[in-house]
Amino acid sequence: MTSKGIMSVLIAILAFSPASWAARGLDLRVMSADSVFVCETNAARGYYDAMIYNIAYVNRSEEILTLDHVTIEAIKKNVIFQQVRLSGEDLQRDANRLSGMESRGLLKLYAFMLQTNDLLGESGAMSPTLGMKPRTAIISPSTYLSLKGIPDHFKITAFARTEKGELAESSILLKAIPYQQANKFIFPLRGAWWVGAGADVFTDHRWVAFEQFAYDLGQVGENGLTYKNDGQSLEDYLCFGRDVLAVADGEVVGVQTGFSDDPALLKQKGETEDAYNQRMGLIQLNFLKTDFTAAAGNFIVIRHKGEEYSFYAHLKKDSIRVKKGDLVRQGQVIAKVGHSGNSTEPHLHLQISNGPDPFRSRAVPVKFSYIQGDAIGEGYLRTGDIIRN
Repeated sequence: MTSKGIMSVLIAILAFSPASWAARGLDLRVMSADSVFVCETNAARGYYDAMIYNIAYVNRSEEILTLDHVTIEAIKKNVIFQQVRLSGEDLQRDANRLSGMESRGLLKLYAFMLQTNDLLGESGAMSPTLGMKPRTAIISPSTYLSLKGIPDHFKITAFARTEKGELAESSILLKAIPYQQANKFIFPLRGAWWVGAGADVFTDHRWVAFEQFAYDLGQVGENGLTYKNDGQSLEDYLCFGRDVLAVADGEVVGVQTGFSDDPALLKQKGETEDAYNQRMGLIQLNFLKTDFTAAAGNFIVIRHKGEEYSFYAHLKKDSIRVKKGDLVRQGQVIAKVGHSGNSTEPHLHLQISNGPDPFRSRAVPVKFSYIQGDAIGEGYLRTGDIIRN
């Protein structure tokens, strides 16, 4: 929720059988396998954006294939109206990142996010160079596209050279989806709230498929701070213990409880920013080594019509008022804002997903209704927005 960023967890799985390694040539795989969400950035001026996650370039041949470049084409009515090129420099940067994580033993911990096992099979390995040995791969974790208009499809094509200098290429077509929400969602909190992190490209959320349209919500005082006193106790934080409301009618399909609101995760008095970030990094690794779902702390998942699911995370210990199978009404108090899980300070993590398991689905772009003064507002929330509800 804060400027330090929060990492939560959700995912969409692309099933793959390692037996297909027997095929020859350059293989291109993407997660999610068939579609990309397109979201408006300034619809009045015709601008939109999209993020393509985990593009895997896999060498399924028995010789070295040298990846050269990748093109991503935005296509509307069979006409290419925009193209992005990933150069060899871009691809080498991705190779360095993923092979480095693999060498340090970190790739296994982040496999739930990158879906390396599903994309590559258990035998897949990261290539440290553009010259990919047999049964190795390079993955581009996230590629951002700023669009003038809404395409029908995205075509991704990877180009490589064989040891004899022959061209090898592979393409995949992804449907572009300007998502239309099925429900009218209300803002889940009363009073004045600050969007500490939204779906903007300069926040952590947008770069991860399972939370790309998530919001971290807190409160700020007249001094611009999220806490009173010295911020060393949870009760100092203005949002801690505030009511969380169901965003729409629905059925509770998931509840996780038992996590404490740990004040040790707050930035300590006299602690430098670098020291704090290093300490939090170690805490995050511990979450991943034990159970990555613990990063979300106490949470609730509610199913709404149209197979949309609201996910409320980092809830206060012992504050959850619903159980699995309960029917809830829009605006009903379901819990309180807390500091459980991987949280740098008290806040509510909220997202709408396209599946019931917050660790096996994708966040979708949604608008929320709220009261601003005497008027009812509705729209996408952006980082830095102040909502008075």
